[in-house]
Amino acid sequence: MFKRSFPAERFADAFRNTVCVILPLLLGYGSIYREWVIGIAVGALLISLTDLPGSRHHKLRDALRNTFLFFGVALIFLLTPWTGPVLVGLTFILAMLAAFGGRSGVSGTMGIALIVFLLGLRPGEPLQFALAILLGCIWFELVSLLQVWIWPFRSLRQALVEARTATAEFLRAKADHYDPSVPLEAAYQKTIALHIRVWEKQELVRQLLPTKGQAPELALEAVRVIGLYEQVTAMHYDYAEIRELLADTGALPLMTQLIRALADGSPTDSLRERLAKYNEPVIHSVLINTQAIQQLDATAPPEMDAFRPTLPPLRSHLTLHSPVLRFAIRLSVLFAVAYAGIYFFAKDPYSYWLLLTIVIVARPRLALTWQRNLERLGGTIVGLCISGILLWVIFSTTLLLIVSAVSLFAFFVWNRPRYSFSVAGITICVVLCLSLYHGGPPLIVTARLLYSLAGCALSFTGLLIFPVWVRAEISELAIAAVAANRDFLQALILQQDQLSIKLARKAAHLRLAKLSEGIAHARVEPGHADLGYYEHLQVLNYHINGVIISLYLSGRTIDDTVALDQMNAFLNGKDNSTPEPSQGLNKGIRLLQRLTAELNR
Repeated sequence: MFKRSFPAERFADAFRNTVCVILPLLLGYGSIYREWVIGIAVGALLISLTDLPGSRHHKLRDALRNTFLFFGVALIFLLTPWTGPVLVGLTFILAMLAAFGGRSGVSGTMGIALIVFLLGLRPGEPLQFALAILLGCIWFELVSLLQVWIWPFRSLRQALVEARTATAEFLRAKADHYDPSVPLEAAYQKTIALHIRVWEKQELVRQLLPTKGQAPELALEAVRVIGLYEQVTAMHYDYAEIRELLADTGALPLMTQLIRALADGSPTDSLRERLAKYNEPVIHSVLINTQAIQQLDATAPPEMDAFRPTLPPLRSHLTLHSPVLRFAIRLSVLFAVAYAGIYFFAKDPYSYWLLLTIVIVARPRLALTWQRNLERLGGTIVGLCISGILLWVIFSTTLLLIVSAVSLFAFFVWNRPRYSFSVAGITICVVLCLSLYHGGPPLIVTARLLYSLAGCALSFTGLLIFPVWVRAEISELAIAAVAANRDFLQALILQQDQLSIKLARKAAHLRLAKLSEGIAHARVEPGHADLGYYEHLQVLNYHINGVIISLYLSGRTIDDTVALDQMNAFLNGKDNSTPEPSQGLNKGIRLLQRLTAELNR
């Protein structure tokens, strides 16, 4: 059930992208149409990075939007005499596209990258080069649309595989709760961190859900995958008490092995038989839960449209409280500063790498920017070292070009899952190709390193411009997480319809993931925010969610308005203010005890 799968879609797409970029260069780079083929290759390269997993509808909509966007950006930038102001203005507009969702945000980022490439390439025939960019976009999108026309649900199938793999990792982490050698607090934090990953994978599945009547077997599989995580989450107990109760029985190692075997897809019959000999209710409950996971089946899928992610209205981003607007302003200012530095001080042909580094590593929040900086610098240094060695030991131009093609393939393969590997790949490709066609490897290596360092430094310094600190939102995120659990419990007590209950469950998972993500970001932010209370609250809220899911899966009628009253007290009344740490935690613990008692009746 949980076995890992080779990420076939990622490798197939990487091979497709590599061919779409290299083929025009192979056919026409040495001809009189050299500028045309460079424009086509650049267009294919950048638009390929906007090709996210999606259905036919997603792909067609993205293809039309991105093709017109790239052509329009190329025309405006290449035909304007005011390079600096247009650069800054277009950067702001394209960065604001993130307000329309993740797919539009990627389109905006690659549109900014296109401007940087145009600035660095300085084509002699602007209109001709803009048309070449258009041809490159059309060439790539025709291949991509043909692919999705032949295999319309390949992205959904791959998303389901990744969601199952993430759920398996989550189940392995649950096994650590029964392992006395693993500190219990560490086990809790690990499962909560994996909760975020599983949630992201499930959100991708929801985005790719087929419309009503299409691919019913995949719709059922999507319900099954989400239900699988729900069943795993319901394996919630007082693990400290379990460890103490079973410490001398020899059952804990067997329970750990059973859950890990289940996650690995290995046989579990012998472990079940050995555990069944223990006359302990908690062991019996674990056996029932693990058997339910193995035998999980899906009923008819609910109305899928209700589960698709929704976006906040655009007007919510037209305020300085919006991270999207603040980031767009910050990126524009960084580009203005970097362009001024290039214009007045840098005269070498690779100075545009400074702007390219900024657009790639700059992110709205500090934690993401810091991680991106480390990955960019690490990948760049590794790539420069490898390319230097290759240029030293390989003298065959053909062999070096083959290595460049393989490096480009590696760039596409690792671009999203392991960005540092991707950076190493593209660095090798760029250094080898430029050294072969332009010469001067020392200058290329030095420029790549220095502009990467400068770009990372500027991006990090730029966080001081309209910063987005998560620590200021932690209180609201915590209250929202508890409130979502309350609404989930209320839906069960009021015996609402299944669709309403599942939507409340989804909201509870979302809010818990947002709180966990917020705490992770706040840990690396400057200042001395006391996160201890919120970390305890996070774990407690996670436990409460697990108990509520267990009550839901038990199928029993729940008539306990006192539990709702306690959760409202946990929220400290109607004023949504943060409760005192000791008061809030004590109320939460009493609520957890009450819900657990309800579950054990």
